[in-house]
Amino acid sequence: MNLFFELLHISVGNKAAFDVSPNSEAWSEIFDIAKKQTLLGICAAGIEKLPDNQRPPREIAVKWGVMACRIERKNIMLNERAGEVTRFLADKGFRSCLLKGQGVAVLYPEPLRRQCGDIDIWLDGGRKKIVELADSIDKANKVCYHHVEFLRRRDVEIELHMRPSWMYSPLRNARLQRWFRENHSWDEAMTSSGFNTPSIQFNAIYILCHIFRHLFDEGVGLRQLLDYYYVIEAFNKDASADMEKTRNSLRRLGLYKFCGAVMYVLCTVFGMSENEVIVPVEEAEGRFLLDEVMLAGNFGKYDERSMPQHGETKIRRFFRRQKRFSRFLRHYPEETLCAPLWTVWHWCWRKYHVYI
Repeated sequence: MNLFFELLHISVGNKAAFDVSPNSEAWSEIFDIAKKQTLLGICAAGIEKLPDNQRPPREIAVKWGVMACRIERKNIMLNERAGEVTRFLADKGFRSCLLKGQGVAVLYPEPLRRQCGDIDIWLDGGRKKIVELADSIDKANKVCYHHVEFLRRRDVEIELHMRPSWMYSPLRNARLQRWFRENHSWDEAMTSSGFNTPSIQFNAIYILCHIFRHLFDEGVGLRQLLDYYYVIEAFNKDASADMEKTRNSLRRLGLYKFCGAVMYVLCTVFGMSENEVIVPVEEAEGRFLLDEVMLAGNFGKYDERSMPQHGETKIRRFFRRQKRFSRFLRHYPEETLCAPLWTVWHWCWRKYHVYI
């Protein structure tokens, strides 16, 4: 087994120790992969579980520990900001909940170890009201189909979502938006930091959709897949979760095969039992997905096949993106073929609403 995958098995509690202790060179490689996949904090928790004779050399351990402390401090800060923004929005009359990120971190055994990013908040109120709210803070905010940039400062970026996600296929997207409207739910209890999170039933669909979206748009890393691992763990423990309803929703939204690919990754990389998967494992699709994940890294930042060129024009960017999409044609033809049409439609939509 790949040593990095072994460490992830250990980190999530599915293995006690390495089969063979890594040497210094192997530990350096493990560190680099963990950094690329934004899993340094999670792997640090795994290292703490190892017997003394299997831990990394002091130099690497110190560097790893420093990075883990930084991740914890940033998580504490983001949780505080999320609570502050939630209270601000409530004062303005908006009901809200946190999507992905800090909203999923609460499912982790050690939430502060999850490497965090920005804050994404879904608001109940409609696009016009949400855009008006954002404009009252800063009229330079960028408005897209699913969100508006609300606040971008050195220590935090906040996006207000009028829609949690989207799909390129018009038919699939219409079904997805209807699903969001019909399953518009929050947990009644707030987190200790003062923000709401969606229900587990909701996240079983939404987080998968988010991973699918990132696979096409930027690239997806193991951090997002670990999020889904903990969503599925919580889903299986939730007495109110409806497995058959979730599977039917996945079929209707065209995500059933992709979910099978994700199940393969969760079993291979994190050691999930096949008794826990919510749909049958799709090994061939899973291998393709895992290859993409390991090559591209978090948000595709390490994917040399799709790197933007210096001074790239919008036209060249458009065709570069289409070339990227072509890799998925055999696997997800409907979404792939609709991608260029959606890109043009989205530009026209923003132009019509005077967002550009």
